[in-house]
Amino acid sequence: MNEDRLIAAFGRLDLALRRVEQVASTPSAGTADSGDPALQERHALLRSAASAALADLDSLIEKHTCRP
Repeated sequence: MNEDRLIAAFGRLDLALRRVEQVASTPSAGTADSGDPALQERHALLRSAASAALADLDSLIEKHTCRP
């Protein structure tokens, strides 16, 4: 991947993470605190999957930006 494409990809990642942070900090009526056990379970599964995906992204970014 050439440098321009890499910079553009990081820009898109930054914008996506800003949107995720904005949504995560906004209270919602349909959160896991709703008292619905099925919704709470889905929320926990999605949170776990999102955390794993972000960890994978962190690893990829680190691998491609910390070259000797």
